[in-house]
Amino acid sequence: ARMAREAGGSVVVVTSRRTPGTAIAAMESAIAGVGEVHRWEAGRRENPYLGYLAGADAFVVTGESESMLAEA
Repeated sequence: ARMAREAGGSVVVVTSRRTPGTAIAAMESAIAGVGEVHRWEAGRRENPYLGYLAGADAFVVTGESESMLAEA
């Protein structure tokens, strides 16, 4: 959030089916006012993930997600 504020940008967090609820709550709190959290949901048809990737200037990817790192 600090990096986004300093750069005049925003933060978008995309969760996965493995993201714990406590982590989601912590991220929502940390980026309040400068971003949004897109929560993964089973059966959801719309998924802005590829659009977020295309429009991003920087990425932060968790260490256990090799596929997200490759996509970024």
